[in-house]
Amino acid sequence: IFIYGIDNVRFINNTIKNTGTKPGRGKSNAGQYTAIDFTSENSTNSVMQGNKIDSVGYVGINFKSDNISVTNNFISNFCLLKSDGGGIYTWNGDQKNNTNQTIKGNIIIGSQVGPVPAIGISPHIDGIYADDCSTNLNITDNTITNCPNSGIYLHGGNGIKVLRNTCYDNGIQFSFNITKNCDNVNNTIHDNIFFSKTKNQPVAIYGKQRNPGDDYGNFENNIYSSPDPTQSLISGANEESKYSHRVSLVQWRSQFSKDMTSRSIGGPQIYNSNITFVYNASQQAKTVQLQGNYKDVTNKAFSGQIVLQPYTSAILVKSN
Repeated sequence: IFIYGIDNVRFINNTIKNTGTKPGRGKSNAGQYTAIDFTSENSTNSVMQGNKIDSVGYVGINFKSDNISVTNNFISNFCLLKSDGGGIYTWNGDQKNNTNQTIKGNIIIGSQVGPVPAIGISPHIDGIYADDCSTNLNITDNTITNCPNSGIYLHGGNGIKVLRNTCYDNGIQFSFNITKNCDNVNNTIHDNIFFSKTKNQPVAIYGKQRNPGDDYGNFENNIYSSPDPTQSLISGANEESKYSHRVSLVQWRSQFSKDMTSRSIGGPQIYNSNITFVYNASQQAKTVQLQGNYKDVTNKAFSGQIVLQPYTSAILVKSN
């Protein structure tokens, strides 16, 4: 679906499957092999909601616009052929002052594809990818899992709100990085669950700034979970490498005075237990049966079952 220069778009409850999955059968450049591509200079109240996108060569939903809501979509198996993209992707390299952009309540399930585009190059594939100076985005209540790179990736983001998202078992759960033109500044990172399944997955990467005095923004009430909580975050590096070092939440707080009300969990008491991840990518409530007693990461208890509201998820740890 390609939409250009149209206002008041309503793209609701559609299914797109097997788009751009044959190498060499499409056009060149970055904007190809995409399921939905929407660009409008002055969009008015456009909505992309309730769509199912499965198996796409590049990006699931690509938008460049303001006044848009991308809500309650179920996106799986994206970037099967092309890297440097995501389930939901936006770009603001021309640094326009876009406003009223919402990415809310989406379920995004990545695919562990092979190295793209060549052997030995790690695929840069993210669940939600706010690229090149994106600004004034609201990223709220989304669930992202199984992405080779980050669950949520901000590339020089300004004024972006990342609220109440669950990122589980991605290569990195949440990460910042700079662009050649923009630092990450004035962002709000609150009430998220960032849960790494293995020690090899950094919970978060907070990359260095072009200007060391630039402030990332405000961080509060997040949950960081790792098998080794003493090494869950990477701070001050562009990406994880042999030259970077991991730090704990306590060390991140001490260095930057961030996340003062956030919690670090993990270790054997969680990772030696049965961990179950459940989600509901439908428009009706869903009951999931459980074999025994479980608690979620906020210590709410569930016995025998859990009821998930539409487009929500839970990470459950079996109670001993």
